[in-house]
Amino acid sequence: MLFQEIQRGKFPMRKKKFFTEVGTTAACTLRLIEGAEYCGQRQKERQLAKKKSRRQLVKGDSWFGSVKLAENLKCIYRKPIGTDEDEANYKYVICKEKGCNKDAHEYIGAVKTSSGGFPKKDIERIMKKWPSGSHLVLECTTPETGVSLVALGYKYNSRKVLCFVMTKDAGSTAPGLEPYYAKFPDIFGNVKQRKVQRPAVLGRYFGDSDKIDSHNHCRQFRLGLEKHWLTRDCWFRLDTTFIGQTVIDAYRSVNNQSELKNMTVMNFADRLSWDCVHNHFSKGISSKPQSFIPPSAEPVSAALIRNELFHDRMQEAASRITFDYLEEQHENADLVPRTVGVGRPPRYSNDSSTLTSEAESTIATNESLYSYPSIDIGDHDVTDGETKSKGAESNRSTKRACIICKMKTTKVCCNAGCKRNTLSFNQKVYFGTPLCNSSIIRKHLNEYGGPENKLSCLAIHREELRKIKYEDMKERSERRRNFGSGYS
Repeated sequence: MLFQEIQRGKFPMRKKKFFTEVGTTAACTLRLIEGAEYCGQRQKERQLAKKKSRRQLVKGDSWFGSVKLAENLKCIYRKPIGTDEDEANYKYVICKEKGCNKDAHEYIGAVKTSSGGFPKKDIERIMKKWPSGSHLVLECTTPETGVSLVALGYKYNSRKVLCFVMTKDAGSTAPGLEPYYAKFPDIFGNVKQRKVQRPAVLGRYFGDSDKIDSHNHCRQFRLGLEKHWLTRDCWFRLDTTFIGQTVIDAYRSVNNQSELKNMTVMNFADRLSWDCVHNHFSKGISSKPQSFIPPSAEPVSAALIRNELFHDRMQEAASRITFDYLEEQHENADLVPRTVGVGRPPRYSNDSSTLTSEAESTIATNESLYSYPSIDIGDHDVTDGETKSKGAESNRSTKRACIICKMKTTKVCCNAGCKRNTLSFNQKVYFGTPLCNSSIIRKHLNEYGGPENKLSCLAIHREELRKIKYEDMKERSERRRNFGSGYS
């Protein structure tokens, strides 16, 4: 990430630079271009590029792409700051009176919703029956500023038409050496591919168009700090995002310069956490802060093994603490009736009297169902199951046999893990775990106490899951005690 801007409310954003000339979206894009251009000023080559105003190719997705942006980008000029005419100190201004600036950056971007001034419908109508690999090029000159713009339509398959707007010198529209590889299954199920030609400028565009999306995917899903550090504080949420972006930037840099090409995001996060915890920084406040962690004096293999085991040690310690706590709690607990699985109270109601009958109906008195209240099994409740798509009873939930009492029900468990289960019913395969409503108590279940049963099918389902998880934790704890932790 080179540059980013925090979006504020509608009226504060109108006070930003370039808004009065081009509007909100195009002004935001121009500020991003201004902030990210000529990055890497520690390198002499980049300093020379900034001094000589070398043009750069800016690539934007459909949120940024518009004719207004491409035209105004070519009308940006440098205005020196101060009276010494120093070429290093300047600011950008839009001057349409001067017309097209030959030293301004070039631009190419996809056009979807911001199609004002762009012949999107005409291109789609003309290319509707064209084969895949074909493209259409239209060129024009803006009347007020004299900027030459190009409208480009491209079909990578026989159905979809992609539209792009670009400045004239952004690249060549002739077929390039970087084709699109279309993949499809053959009659035997094997994956085949064929090359689909495309303009050279689109080859360069699609080579970098997914960089931001890939970066966000690594930060949001592979690292996932926002999912673990939950908060309602917007500023803490932004700090979490910045930390995640910094970690992924460092991860990408290490993958680019190191020989460890197959290192995952989680492995890198473990090693980074180890370095942060076992750093050589001073404990006191100093006017000379350190920004460099010296390398370890250990052999490379020993250092790698030490870092790789850090995450495993943390998981083992957390698991050991959790199980020891549960064992101590269950040893000191009394076998007394308690309320289990009564579901969530109404979201906006403070009156608990409506849940009295349901809570009383779920008092556990069966010794065979000794419960484990401290074990977290996630959210398990009943919801409507799959609906029928055909016949007069369409949009009605399909009735299936409950996994506890075997009676037909339209309800299923709402947990994501339970929804992935597959069950056969009436020679058909359905997804989900069928369960009766939480208010229904079955008296014919001999294995759960028969007429003395006071548990609903949902409560029994929850207790069985807790028991399975407890047995799994107990087995892992015994395995550790028999074979040792391995870290002594």
